[in-house]
Amino acid sequence: MTAMSAAVRVAAETVPVGQIMFWRSWVAVIPICMFLVCTRDFPNGLRTRRPALHVTRSVFGAFTMAMSFVSLAYLPIANAMALAYLAPVLVLPLAAFLLKEPLVWGFWASCSCCGRR
Repeated sequence: MTAMSAAVRVAAETVPVGQIMFWRSWVAVIPICMFLVCTRDFPNGLRTRRPALHVTRSVFGAFTMAMSFVSLAYLPIANAMALAYLAPVLVLPLAAFLLKEPLVWGFWASCSCCGRR
């Protein structure tokens, strides 16, 4: 992840973020397909029984990747990493509000340990 973040930072100086996202995603397809071929599950492993949920997950994943790459491209590295480590803290209230998830003290305790070294 550190090498990818550094590569995105360097590449963003000369290449648009959308193009970086495209090539990162395209290169990631190769090992996935190789794994499916090795497990003899290609192309059936690429099919889904819930295409609408798959599209929704893809849209949220692309949005997350875009925001991560934009932060690496345009913010100082320290700020971009601080935002990345803040994500678990932001997810808890959103899960409670949007998904009606119960928030017990264990969630907050584990989240407070997240990102500490």
